[in-house]
Amino acid sequence: MVKENFLWCAGLLALFVLPACTLAQSSGGGKTNDDPIVKLSLKETPNIKFGNEPNIEKGGPSKWLVAEVEFVTSEKKVSRDKYNWIDDLRIQFDILIPSSYNGRGVTAMLSGETIYWGIPLDGKQHLIDGFVPPQIIHRYLRDGSKLSKGMLDDFNVRVSIYTKDKRLLARYYNAKKEDVAQEMAQRFTQADDGVTGGVIRVKEAVYARNKTPWQYVNFGSMDLIKPDESK
Repeated sequence: MVKENFLWCAGLLALFVLPACTLAQSSGGGKTNDDPIVKLSLKETPNIKFGNEPNIEKGGPSKWLVAEVEFVTSEKKVSRDKYNWIDDLRIQFDILIPSSYNGRGVTAMLSGETIYWGIPLDGKQHLIDGFVPPQIIHRYLRDGSKLSKGMLDDFNVRVSIYTKDKRLLARYYNAKKEDVAQEMAQRFTQADDGVTGGVIRVKEAVYARNKTPWQYVNFGSMDLIKPDESK
């Protein structure tokens, strides 16, 4: 996994910005143990039951495309038993997948945003994730393709971290080598700017955890996502 850092934020005094810089940076140019890890996987819909109510499946696609970012914060305390927090952290997920339009091959850019109420700077590992529903994948995946684990190598993931006022702090890709990450960055830039044709932009296609069945899975270990009405 390779990243871009935006070190200008180190000079700002806002409390929620300074910790975010320490979250997004690493020492030196190589990968460190504190670098966020970007993963892309396929997961079946959780089988969740409430009382005697069954979880009825209507058939068809059932695998979600899940992008996950694991990271370790720095540890910063304001008192003996309380930590500093990063407030209103915005996470933007963008995923490029092979798609089709009117019988020709194109690329679909699936996007979505999650805003976290707050993340404590407790020196511990945290997980942020984005979920693409099976129906969206089925609709936009290239004609004749069948979703499988082996296809994930052809998917490009970009995870952008923003402050409350939408200033970019850092950007990460699901690439293990620098040259591959640079190629991915160029593809995303072209998709953003409309430099090349053949890109379908699909907004609100990457769901926050609280919009999926995973909102009930391991809830106690997850950082709080901001309710829609307070964004």
